[in-house]
Formats: sequence, structure tokens, C-alpha cells
Amino acid sequence: MVLERIAGSEPRLEENSQPEIDVKTTPIQVKYPPVYAVDIYRSLSMLLQSDVGARDKIEGPALEALKEFLDMLYEVLPASQEYKAHLSEISVWLNSKTSITGQEWVAYLEGIQFPTYKGPFIACNGSKPHFRGYPCGLWTLFHALTVEQYLLSSSGPDHQVDSVAHALNRFVPQFFSCSYCAFHFALNTANVVRPGESILPENRVTPNPHELVLNESVIPTLPKAPETPKDTVLWLNILHNRVNKHLAGQPSEDPTAPKIQFPPSYLCPACWSQSSTGELELGKTPETEESLFQFLVERYRASSWKYVDLPTVFITNAVELKTEQPVPDLLIISIISVVLTILAAVILLAGLRFLCRRRRLFRRRRGQYTSGQSV
Repeated sequence: MVLERIAGSEPRLEENSQPEIDVKTTPIQVKYPPVYAVDIYRSLSMLLQSDVGARDKIEGPALEALKEFLDMLYEVLPASQEYKAHLSEISVWLNSKTSITGQEWVAYLEGIQFPTYKGPFIACNGSKPHFRGYPCGLWTLFHALTVEQYLLSSSGPDHQVDSVAHALNRFVPQFFSCSYCAFHFALNTANVVRPGESILPENRVTPNPHELVLNESVIPTLPKAPETPKDTVLWLNILHNRVNKHLAGQPSEDPTAPKIQFPPSYLCPACWSQSSTGELELGKTPETEESLFQFLVERYRASSWKYVDLPTVFITNAVELKTEQPVPDLLIISIISVVLTILAAVILLAGLRFLCRRRRLFRRRRGQYTSGQSV
């Protein structure tokens, strides 16, 4: 991340005007890199291997949450057929169980050689080892899942409206290794819970009982539960910004990547409008909400990802041609060989044609010479 510190304050807008952002008046500008697939699969690998594997016993609501999360990944995650085949195999095995241990889970993944990515983060790499990284990659994964659900529902049969939102609401509180984060996520997605389900995980110890308690009066203030796949894309961004606001200024904040409302006004001016008090607001009008939605779809769709350093076992067929993997030497050699073979064939044909023409010319001249002698 690169920071540019510029003196000034957030610009105000004229009535009914679009935000016109002058970089000279923007306090801090973070140059956001694009989404890197390695960040997504690195965090997903850590989530499935480490966080799920750390549980002593997985049963009841936790087991059901794990099953639902895997089913959602199989349906929505942009991945190769090989990777999805592994997800399907895990689901079949898991559906035959009523209880497993974390050790059994890890052993099974290792037994089927489930693909994991252990390389470094790129866009999510923090300025220090304890900054960003895993949580950043998880949020990126979650955004990508909501966008992919929308794209799938737009191009084919409708998917269950809350399949991604509900799967995250069930899974994250049960398994995310940061227990404070897990409970905070559960409280901020409380209105996604279905009838009969517990809002807070019942089999985890509350890290801060005085803060992380359910307050029914807070539920109406939560981001509205999504009713369409498009709503889910916007819902998660509101939720993410809500968490950013809560964590801003905390020791966990990377100074090179401040916890701000995303996308900032200088990155998406059309996403912001002016409130009645003259402050900029994100996605609060129909026009700015639509701009925000289009921005999120374009940023997090798989065709916009960068595939540097990602092994091909993870890459979905739909985006393989957009990878930035170096072309293998063997392929280059094969292409050169084909080109040289074609070139040699062309030269050979040209040479044969030349010889044939010379031979016909020689015969013609010889015939003329013979006729002259007979006269």
C-alpha cells in the first residue's frame, strides 16, 4: 500500500451534485491494488485447515454450519472442476457423520490431498506480519462470493437469496479463530438468522460477556437482511464498513491501510452523495447505490482478479485465459517448432516450384534448338 498525505478536509457538495473529488483536499489516499486470487485461496486454505481443524469436536449446529458452508462454496466459489470435486467429496463424507473431531477433519483433507495454498499474500500483505493478511483475504473471499452469487443468478436459475449471507452467518461465528471477531460478526448479522436458530454460537465461550451480548434493540439498526442476490452484494459491503468503523484506530489497524468506509470518495466519486448536513454519504441514494453496486461487482468478479502465482488446481475454467501465469518453456518450444515446420514447408514448396519452372523452360529451349537443326 502507498499513502499520500495531503492537507485539507473532506469536500462538501453543492445541492444535487455528484461528488467531485479534488485530490488536493483529500487527507489520505490509499492506492488500492486489485483483487489477487492468491489472497482469497490463502485465507480459504487457512480457514478450512487451521480454524476448522482447531476445533476439538464438531457436532450439532457447528457441523450443520460446516456442511452448509461447503455446499455454498461448491455452488458459488469460482474454482476449477478439480477443486470443486474435492469440495463435493468432503461434503459426501461429512454428510455421513453426526460428529467429528478437528483431527479427523485435518486427516481427511490430507488423505484426499485437498488443495491448499501456502504462499504469501499480495494485496492483503500488511506492513507488519500481524497486520491484515488472513482477515483481509477472508473479507475479499466473502465479497467475491456475494458477487458470484449475483452473477450466477443473473445468468441462470435463481439461487437461494440468502445462501451466501446465511452460510456466512452460521459458519463464521462457529469457526473463525478470532473469537471476539466471531461473536461480533454474529451480532452484526443477527437479522439473517432463520427461525429456531441461535444468534450467538452456543458452544463457544464469549470473550467479552459485557460487550458481546445480544441487545434486541440493536437488531433494527443492522444492515437490512438481503432479499435478492444484488442486495447481498450491498449488504456485505455495509457490514464490512460497519466493522471497519468499529475497528478504526484500534491496535489491529495497519497504519498503511486505515479502516475507512470503502470505497472511498476518491476511488468511486459516483458512489457518494451529500447529506442534509453537507457530509458525504456512501450509497444512500438510488443513484449512488447503483454506482456502488456496479463498482463492487466489477472489483470482486473473478474475471477481474489477478492470478499471479496461483497454481492451476485452483483456477476456474471460465477465467483460465485471464491468468498471468508465465507460459511454460515446453509450450514456447512447441510453438516455435510448429512455426519453423510451417516455414520450412513453405520454403520447400517454393523451391520445388522454382525447379519445375526451370525444368519446363529448359525443355522448351531444347525443343526449339532441335527444330532449328532439322531445318
